[in-house]
Amino acid sequence: MRIGLFTELKDGAPRSREATLQALADNRPHDVTIEHYSTPPNLAGLRAIREILKRTTVDRLDLVHVATSGPLAVAALILAARSRLPMILSCEPPAPCASAVWKSYVRTLAHYSFRVLVTSVAARNAFLRTGVCASKLVDWRPGVETSEFLPSKRSSAIRGRWGVTDARPAVIYAGALSSDRGAGRLLSLELGLRRTRPMHQLIVVGDGPCRREVEARCPNVIFTGVIPHAEMPAVLASADLYVCPSDAVSTNLAVLEAQASGLPVVVMENGSARERVGSSAGVVCRSSADFIVETAGIVRTDARRKVMSIAAREYAMRQDWSYGLMAVYAEYRAAAAMSAVRRDLEPAFVPQSRRL
Repeated sequence: MRIGLFTELKDGAPRSREATLQALADNRPHDVTIEHYSTPPNLAGLRAIREILKRTTVDRLDLVHVATSGPLAVAALILAARSRLPMILSCEPPAPCASAVWKSYVRTLAHYSFRVLVTSVAARNAFLRTGVCASKLVDWRPGVETSEFLPSKRSSAIRGRWGVTDARPAVIYAGALSSDRGAGRLLSLELGLRRTRPMHQLIVVGDGPCRREVEARCPNVIFTGVIPHAEMPAVLASADLYVCPSDAVSTNLAVLEAQASGLPVVVMENGSARERVGSSAGVVCRSSADFIVETAGIVRTDARRKVMSIAAREYAMRQDWSYGLMAVYAEYRAAAAMSAVRRDLEPAFVPQSRRL
């Protein structure tokens, strides 16, 4: 079975999206081949679409998986229609403030898709509000590589550079610094912690349009910029508490990775981050004021952090990628079986190498 995976990845895009697609490839069954077609969502990407469509005619696809709602999604939709290939969609749902035109566009993509993969209950509800049929929606639960993200990767050298100790814990956030990812709430958190004065050090991993403002108003924060994926396990394990200020509907892989690294987490009630938190491993906050108060409380209590740390790791151990991906590959198989262009009468899921 050959799957054409269409993505648009731009500089500064959430690392969780890339990690999710990588997990999809890493955990694929032996009889599945994934052909990856990717462009940046800009003029150069538009120019590359014609060449991508030429490649698809050679690659002999069984189905199309569109993991974007950008311009490449339109090209993939046209390809699927012309070649009579089933299409599976996975993209972020429109935000509540999105225009009616954008919501209509996403609804159209979903209408012509065999299934729409959603990574959270929040995403499911957002698609339903957009007018997508409930029968189209299939859960795609994110997971975490617990053999990669480990408490044992805690680094005294990193903690030394940060100037943190058990008495002055490291509070870390990893993600985009943008208004839709809660940069304003993160700024309020640091200002609030400075006023109430629990000993702490805020570490911000990532970049974004709001970085300059937060950096200017929070001179005591350590901004690392974007860190390569290979270095993130040691960075997370070297912190003491993870905070997620975002109300966004996204995969929130960093919340899972932090718990796998043994970190308690503080998240917001709105959005999808709360769906990634173990009941004893974190705190879900209703307001920005709660976000400050709860973070300060965990920072001040070393014993509580240790209990939550153990619970965080135990919870993460139950969040394996393979479990969530079973449903995805089941939908792949169901879609491929309906393809109008199956190339022969062999069993549908014989490894591709036997058929060439």
